[in-house]
Amino acid sequence: MADFLDLTKKMINLKDDVFTQHREAEENRYREYEAATKIQSWIRGARVRAYLSFLNLKSTHVQRLWRGFLGRRRFRAMLLIRLKEMRLKHYNEMATRIQSAWKGYYVRKYIHNYYARKKYLESVRTNNALVWHYLDEFSQNKKEAADHENALEQDRRIIEKASSTHYLLSTRAIPGVYNSPFRSEADPMEEKLRTVRPRTPMALHEKRRKKRVSEELKQDENLSDRGASTPVLYRVPLPPIGKKPQGPFRERDEVIAQRFKPFQPTLRVSTDYDSLKEARARNKAEEWFGKISDDVFRPINTVRHKYHPLHWTSTNYGHIDYGNKHFREVVPARHLDGHFARIVPSIPVFEKLNDTYTKGGEYIASHY
Repeated sequence: MADFLDLTKKMINLKDDVFTQHREAEENRYREYEAATKIQSWIRGARVRAYLSFLNLKSTHVQRLWRGFLGRRRFRAMLLIRLKEMRLKHYNEMATRIQSAWKGYYVRKYIHNYYARKKYLESVRTNNALVWHYLDEFSQNKKEAADHENALEQDRRIIEKASSTHYLLSTRAIPGVYNSPFRSEADPMEEKLRTVRPRTPMALHEKRRKKRVSEELKQDENLSDRGASTPVLYRVPLPPIGKKPQGPFRERDEVIAQRFKPFQPTLRVSTDYDSLKEARARNKAEEWFGKISDDVFRPINTVRHKYHPLHWTSTNYGHIDYGNKHFREVVPARHLDGHFARIVPSIPVFEKLNDTYTKGGEYIASHY
């Protein structure tokens, strides 16, 4: 009965208390809703920024790995090209050494014999000394003959001069030029004048004629050397003409040079029709003769090496998927499970108060 009375007393103020609580909740509902929205937006922005920073870091890591992979692949290709060039250069040098050794051996054995060449050089030296001796003797004889000819020519000139100047001979009444009384002794030319006969005008004319004929013969010989078919051996001199004849007459030397002009064929006529083909065949034969071997030299042979897998991709624990199946590190422990947790519901429900709370700065939210 006492409990009923207490309950009756509380029921009197219960209606007022419930009304008061509902009024306070209605007054604070919009303020709490705005505060919860602001807190939720801040939390979501912080999480999104953290996730974007995480994605930026991971994308930078992926780019670094991919660029490193591309750089290593490019460097490996450059290294293979460089290695191939070095091997080719080494093979060419070795081939050059082998060819030089073989050519030297072949030449020394089959082409140049040292002892035969030494004997040949000795014979050449002996023959050379003999030829030099004959040449010295021949030159000495030629020199003596030339001196003798010069002496004879000088005597002939002296005799000719004495014959042409015979009128300078001394007489009993008048001494000559070469026998002057002012000299201590007579000139040797005086004796030459006494021994020779004087030249008559007809002899002088004959000498000039012979000289002119000899000059014409020399001119004809020069024309025959330049290609004349039938050189003129002798021409009877024509009487001189007082003046040049009137008309389009050319000089005598020009007419003779044109008449005996040598034959000058063109290049097409002077060469054979198959000269180019013959020259190519001759060059090919010379190249073949200079070869040591007819086989084509190939410095590099194709060698099939056994494939050896990389150590870091083939281990005792199995093949690594990274780099083969995917190029992104997969860590399931770091994945975010589910959706973003909601701190407060979109529509305020005050029947479940104190369902969302914090514990040591960590948000604990219930799922609806």
